[in-house]
Amino acid sequence: GAPASFFARARCVHTKHGANAMPERRRRLARTAARFCAAYVAVSETTAAQARRDRDVAGAKLLTIENGIDLSRFAPSDAARAAARAALALPPHAFVVGTVGRLVREKNQAALVRAMAPLLSSTVRLVVVGDGEERAAIERAVAALEGKAAFVSLLGARGDTPRLYAAFDVFALSSDS
Repeated sequence: GAPASFFARARCVHTKHGANAMPERRRRLARTAARFCAAYVAVSETTAAQARRDRDVAGAKLLTIENGIDLSRFAPSDAARAAARAALALPPHAFVVGTVGRLVREKNQAALVRAMAPLLSSTVRLVVVGDGEERAAIERAVAALEGKAAFVSLLGARGDTPRLYAAFDVFALSSDS
């Protein structure tokens, strides 16, 4: 896309979200493509340091814009917790582990299902919010729970995720990347 932006006289901005291990040939191609970018934005100073170390882009194009979340939207509230749990048919006193994200291989929610398996019960629940190409694999992992599948909620894509976080006691991120 970066070389195409050059020929289209459009500005290209690349975002870097991690170390992105890759073979040297692919890294050389990525560095070449980066020359066509107007800006190369790292989402953390650690990621920017990796880009500098790996010489991913000329230093003048490298910027850091930290990932940011307005935490006030997620302030603890007994009323919000009760409402979210009622909407999801979760017991008020259960311990709820939740995750929200794209259901893709690198996020590895199926590993989270397997890791939670020994703990799942009427008082320990897992909530998975999101959709994607790995949904069937996650459904298979849930089906393999031998009597514990009822303690896992697969909610699919939702437009109200900020409200759902209130139902969680713990947010789990099983991402491989």
